[in-house]
Amino acid sequence: MTTTFIRRANANVDDFVIAYSELRSRPSATDRQRANLENWHYKNQGAILLQETEYIKKKADLITITPIIKTPLLRALERTKWVSTASVFRRRPIELLPSAYDENTMYYHSEERLQMFDTIVVMVGGLTMLLAPIWILDAVTSNFAQLGIISTFIVLFLALVQAVTTSKPSETLAAVAAYSAVLMVFVQTTSKP
Repeated sequence: MTTTFIRRANANVDDFVIAYSELRSRPSATDRQRANLENWHYKNQGAILLQETEYIKKKADLITITPIIKTPLLRALERTKWVSTASVFRRRPIELLPSAYDENTMYYHSEERLQMFDTIVVMVGGLTMLLAPIWILDAVTSNFAQLGIISTFIVLFLALVQAVTTSKPSETLAAVAAYSAVLMVFVQTTSKP
């Protein structure tokens, strides 16, 4: 009987440790998410006891329930008023009653449309970064000018990769190195004697 009790107690402790580990692995809430919580409490005073709202001050305890990894471009776009107010990104919240939704003061945007816009930016930017230097390099004969063009496009490519991906620095460096190699191979195969 004692061993059965100990096994159950150990199983409960194990379950607790696993659940705690899963919670700790979630990313902390962002400053924007905390500001949204504070804004909600301000607009809905009395919905929760004042003592219970103290959790907002404990930044380390706040986590993201459904973490969505966003690129720097998406985070920057979400902070702009343009995304909230542009009709192409705007959506009406389904879960709110029609009487609770005021379209003059409440703005919701479609994540799907924002993701599509991000995809279009990546595709157009990527194609431009591949095609533009090839055409420019073909028109230039000076080795010094070609090196300047390649260097410029490498820096632009690095900025594009940083803005539209969530890659690690080593992955970014690998992508930039591959891009540089493609440009250099093009210059070497098309160089005029």
